[in-house]
Amino acid sequence: MQWVSLVVSGLGGVPTLAAMRWWTNRGALCSDKRTEEAGLLRQCAQQWSRQVVHVWDRGFAGAPWLGLALEEQVRFILRWPSRLKLVDEKGHRNAWRITQGKRSQDHREIWDARRGCFRKTGIVVVPVTHLQYDQPLEMTYRYSKTELAMESPRLWRWERRLKLLFLATLAYAFLLSLLKSASPQLVEGLLRHWCHRTGKRYRQFAIPLYRLRSALSRLWLTYRPPPSFQF
Repeated sequence: MQWVSLVVSGLGGVPTLAAMRWWTNRGALCSDKRTEEAGLLRQCAQQWSRQVVHVWDRGFAGAPWLGLALEEQVRFILRWPSRLKLVDEKGHRNAWRITQGKRSQDHREIWDARRGCFRKTGIVVVPVTHLQYDQPLEMTYRYSKTELAMESPRLWRWERRLKLLFLATLAYAFLLSLLKSASPQLVEGLLRHWCHRTGKRYRQFAIPLYRLRSALSRLWLTYRPPPSFQF
């Protein structure tokens, strides 16, 4: 089982689940990673055009994906692998060498979740190009795998797997919707009474999905909702 998800977030509020796709590389309905990701990107380009900025990790830094992004004319931020070869004014070099020794052009206060504080961080912007594309560029879902187990559904038939994964997707979207509820006291009450934590780090999480899922599970095991209960 393979899967890819699309989450939309902004400068404020909580993220929203926008799309999710699954596929398998076996059987009559087999597909592959690039086909599914490309279809999702084209769907985004048609629906949102350049109204959003796509953010991709190092796994999307290959030439085929970069070519597709340039073809669809989407705006994006891409994390370059440190050993990827890029081209700057000095020729072909590893990405990490291009900004080595350069003075920061600006500074920002960035929240360090590990240390629980803001840190002053320097920003360096350098024009570069890819070896296969001369268009100028710039250097600049653990929860679904562990809690929702989307990579390991224990069902044999594809149709039944899809039903299970759709249910997991609804649960994921439901949890995210609770975080942007008009009544924050609801979430605070759930976490305080059904998944209490004394550590400052756990209590200050902006998106406490793990605790929220655990709190709802304990609540509904103690007080089972009636069969006609609707979200």
